Amino acid sequence: MGYCRRSPVRYHDRGCSQKATWRRVCMRCGPTGVAAVDAAAGGKILSVVLLDFLPFTATREAVMATDLCTAFNQYFELLHADSDQLREEVFRLRYQVYIVETGFERSEDHPCGIERDAFDERSDHYLLRHRATGVYAATARMILPDLSDPSATFPIERHCAFYEGLGIRDPEARRRLGELSRFAVSKAFKKRIGEAGSLIGVSEDVDRYFEPDERRVLPHLSLGLFAAELRIMHEHGLTDGYAVIEPALYRLLGHFGATFNQIGPAVDYHGKRIPCLGNVNEILPNIKRVARSVWELMTDAGRYTCGTE
Repeated sequence: MGYCRRSPVRYHDRGCSQKATWRRVCMRCGPTGVAAVDAAAGGKILSVVLLDFLPFTATREAVMATDLCTAFNQYFELLHADSDQLREEVFRLRYQVYIVETGFERSEDHPCGIERDAFDERSDHYLLRHRATGVYAATARMILPDLSDPSATFPIERHCAFYEGLGIRDPEARRRLGELSRFAVSKAFKKRIGEAGSLIGVSEDVDRYFEPDERRVLPHLSLGLFAAELRIMHEHGLTDGYAVIEPALYRLLGHFGATFNQIGPAVDYHGKRIPCLGNVNEILPNIKRVARSVWELMTDAGRYTCGTE
């Protein structure tokens, strides 16, 4: 049996009624069987579904989507920070990541263990909580448009140069524009080499996420934060989003079909960052085509599609 040599994962063919055998499966190019991987158990294979034994109506993509969503939801939950108490948890987690763990911000600029700025007043926030411990693992915000003044700028417009003709300047279009911002993943949930220096917990060597016997098949936390941003866009009727993205995350998203467009030269802000603009009408259908499992996770099985379905 042939298999892709880029990212084979060895698994036990337990679904077969004959004598158990070992085979290999490519998690990127399409498996002969699909392994459900425990994201927190050292790469242990928990279960295997043989596609040969599925009903003819089932598809490989459907099985992979179920496994990825199940793996994420088993360990984490997304919480809308819609109360003062939860927003304080957001700001305390950001302080922990931006000041204590990475030193990206100065403690004297953020008293009382709180990291916040002026844009938080026009932002919506999410927390990602580890179910077993109740610990808040990550957070992200979406800076919303100022509907009373659509010309009000976003951080990316203040700090990044745009290529000529790019960006969104039309007042009506700016009412549907936000900025994905303040991604932060706690150090306790960055376990792979190279992740500790990243705010969102993605290693520079993104190919590691597709190697055999990895502890995590995909970086669930970063995808979970993008799922949170998508929920905000869905609820507020946004179609476009600015973002300043780490190069490693930019490459990783490209693997899944999330094609953010670079709109300006990279900037040096605590490391190289790429100014980008994404449109949900382009990105979501492309993710669904390239990586159905990721689309299922990010849209919560189609609940938050921003009108693209």
